[in-house]
Amino acid sequence: MFRGSGGGFRKTLIFACVVLGVVVGRSAEGQTFTEYTIPTSDSGPAGITAGPDGNIWFVESATSKIGRITPSGVITEFALAYANGAPAAITSGPDGNLWFTDNKLPGIGRITTSGVVTMFPLSSASGPADIASGPDGALWFTDNKANQIGRMTTSGAASFFSIPTAGGSPVGIVKGPDNSLWFTEVLGSKIGRITTAGLVTEYALDSGVGPALIASGPDGNLWFTDPLSTKVGKITTAGVATTFPVAAGGTPVGIAAGPDGNLWFTDNGGGTVSRITPTGTVTPFTIPTSGSGPLTITRGPDSAMWFTENSAGKIGRISVPSGATPTLTISKSAPASVISGQTLTYTITYRNSGSGGASGVVIQDAIPAGTTFVSASGGGNAAGGVVTWTLGTVNAGGTGTVSFTVTVTATSGSVNNSNYSIQASGIPAVAGSPIATAVTVSGGGGLPNLTPIVPSGWSDRIVVAKTPGTTTDSPTLASTDTLYVNWAVGNNGTAATSVRFFVELYVDGILRSNWYSDPPLLAPDANFSYYVFVKDFSIGALPAGTHTLRIKGDSTGVISESNESDNEYTKTITVAGASAPCVASATTVCLNGGRFAVNITWQSATGSGVGTMVPMTSDTAAVWFFSASNLEMMFKIVNGCAFNNSYWVFAGGLTNVKVTMRVTDTVTGGVKVYDNPLNLAFQPIQDTAAFRCP
Repeated sequence: MFRGSGGGFRKTLIFACVVLGVVVGRSAEGQTFTEYTIPTSDSGPAGITAGPDGNIWFVESATSKIGRITPSGVITEFALAYANGAPAAITSGPDGNLWFTDNKLPGIGRITTSGVVTMFPLSSASGPADIASGPDGALWFTDNKANQIGRMTTSGAASFFSIPTAGGSPVGIVKGPDNSLWFTEVLGSKIGRITTAGLVTEYALDSGVGPALIASGPDGNLWFTDPLSTKVGKITTAGVATTFPVAAGGTPVGIAAGPDGNLWFTDNGGGTVSRITPTGTVTPFTIPTSGSGPLTITRGPDSAMWFTENSAGKIGRISVPSGATPTLTISKSAPASVISGQTLTYTITYRNSGSGGASGVVIQDAIPAGTTFVSASGGGNAAGGVVTWTLGTVNAGGTGTVSFTVTVTATSGSVNNSNYSIQASGIPAVAGSPIATAVTVSGGGGLPNLTPIVPSGWSDRIVVAKTPGTTTDSPTLASTDTLYVNWAVGNNGTAATSVRFFVELYVDGILRSNWYSDPPLLAPDANFSYYVFVKDFSIGALPAGTHTLRIKGDSTGVISESNESDNEYTKTITVAGASAPCVASATTVCLNGGRFAVNITWQSATGSGVGTMVPMTSDTAAVWFFSASNLEMMFKIVNGCAFNNSYWVFAGGLTNVKVTMRVTDTVTGGVKVYDNPLNLAFQPIQDTAAFRCP
């Protein structure tokens, strides 16, 4: 039963608690397989994860249930409150609960370790796939159907971020070593990265690569499976990708870091669990049950790898040779000095430099005397004068940072932070080296003041040019121009900055990027003024019309300034259209009063050609490729300006040939291209942000 908008619906039924059908087998290298039959037949187990309670949790996609299995093999099933769902993926959340996706309901679910379920339904246009716990204390998920990335707080509030590549079809997602979220685009042949502020970067892979699930590796890289071209790949945080072939005929799907410093993945087609080293050496291990259809895999609390057998209705376990051990280190950085009354941020860096992964990792840091707590990153919580981060598993080679900010109340001497440590299951606490920050008192109004400025030779505080390498505004801008932005923020105060501050750039109210500057940014003296700047930042092409660009200095408010009202500057620019009117023909259809021109080309295994258009209404048309009596596609362009200031493009097809659909906005000159690959059933297009209004 649905509750109000704030809660979803709640109901739990414990279905079974048994150990059934245990099968044990041993591989040639000594790895032992154990298989446990799920009580409910044809349950279709899919996603799996290690829970915060020392058990392993999985979803049953065919029976609308969540399962729990202890390391000794005792299975408990929890029936969801609806029978027609399809839970897909599951992860441990930052709140000590398990969170899962349901791409049929659709919605995001939360289940406590005692089995209490809360569902948070999403729009019918959504289709959540994979889910991961983010560094910001929220859950992040791929919305495969709507081609976007979703974020949900632990209270159930959802927000969404569009993917630049139309039809990219995001699937897997994981928290990366850089504290961003990394995701796969199976149809876009790309790996994406999204920051917790919602900034998306995409990295193109080789043609034909279709990345599926993704994991953070022990080598500091991201690892992904590629079932389309039978490969496993890795990508650095700088975006350099390498792929490794697996056994012919295989279908790698799930992947996870093991306790041995390697990656482990399932081969759905080959019926194996395989190990791949960081250098790409693959060793497969055959699952005892033939045709088991392994899907996803996770490291268990017992340092074995646990996986779902989707076709066999089983949970599998493979032992991993012991001998690998973790080694944890921790360090801290902070400014050398701070002004009394200002904020002070400590950045803690942790690393596992050992050969094995560490589980149950916790960092603790005592709030130093002479300060008051303000905030913490990475899900840190302050209680009893101590900030605590519960990190879970840190794989071999894994590293990361967390931070917290305090306000300095001391008026002299120094702030000393010495009581901080990292520990893990079976590992005693490892203390970090003390750090001291000198405290000074601001006198005579001695405070910094950050404000956008016009450096010598610049035409404005924000310069917009259509060619890089200039600091003068271009007199005319067109919708076909790639635009480059320059900005500068100076310190016009009477004291230097003492902490890191951020500058943000907004285009039409949307955050496009941010930058930081570490101290000190000095106050002006008799000879020099001091400022930070960015040149030639590309914002791409903008549609015809009026646009606003805004620079916001000290965007997080960490600097106490003599003037807090002059941190921002807004600039308005006008972009002219650059296009020709739509001319209808047999191969071009004009929709929405002739504003949009649509052309379609096709390619089969034996030929290619241009689609013949069949206009139907003012916003809808069909197309045929081979015969006028055999329509292949239907599409429409809807005026959604009253809803989200955009025109929407929808298309559906009854074909598996390669289709390229090109839509041109004849008012702005903007173009969107939609591709459907050869030998793939036409994927529906539902682009509700295709072209900007008016």
